[in-house]
Amino acid sequence: MKKLLIGLIVLCLLGVCPVVVQAKESLLVFAAASLSDALKELAGEFQQENQAKIFFNFAGSSALRLQIEKGGPCDIFLAADTASTEKLLTKHLLVPESAVNLLKNQLVIVAGLGHEEKFDSLYDLRLAAGEYIAIANPQTAPAGMYAMQALKNAGLDTKYKKNIVPTLDVRAALALVGSGNVKYAIVYFSDVHNINNVRVVYPIPRPLHEPIIYTAAIVKTGENSVMAQNFLAFLQTARSKKVFQKYGFQSF
Repeated sequence: MKKLLIGLIVLCLLGVCPVVVQAKESLLVFAAASLSDALKELAGEFQQENQAKIFFNFAGSSALRLQIEKGGPCDIFLAADTASTEKLLTKHLLVPESAVNLLKNQLVIVAGLGHEEKFDSLYDLRLAAGEYIAIANPQTAPAGMYAMQALKNAGLDTKYKKNIVPTLDVRAALALVGSGNVKYAIVYFSDVHNINNVRVVYPIPRPLHEPIIYTAAIVKTGENSVMAQNFLAFLQTARSKKVFQKYGFQSF
């Protein structure tokens, strides 16, 4: 230590005193894929005002939950459902008092711009042989689970079983319909906000599926609990709610 101090003093006397830069604290946030655009904008604002760097892992909520259960490093978990957060709470992997209901969303059926069909109900959905509807994988993403609930409650899940294409997450389903590889997709309303190559053909009535509630909580094994608390509090401010609403989400 003495040698280090002497060395710094010598450098300063020579006029080349090094500048000490405070390292930024970092956060690793696991978040539902549908939150990616809004969170990236909010993270940019938060980073400018705080000595922090935020990194994201975007995927289906169930897949992210499994990563946390297997010991994956994470500071904050943001899910597109309540079940994923509740399961982690049951396993004592989240800070209980930090868990909050953050946002709401809605399911919609979308089609490419070349399709002119207009739906008055979910029963207007027509899929011939070789025509497909993309949904997020119900096993890994809540969006797919909600979509299957709606199709089942409308009595269409069995009828179109061979026409349903599960994808990695809701963004992948949206990409398939946008590229013309499938006729329709069931996605969140927030996913088609400001997207130019698809259009909403039918908002799915909320009674056909469980309420779409986004939850958030701090992970117990996270390395920066104070900054995690600050970022989670920031996401609940009026300022952040306006950004979420801009991307098609509804706040509590």
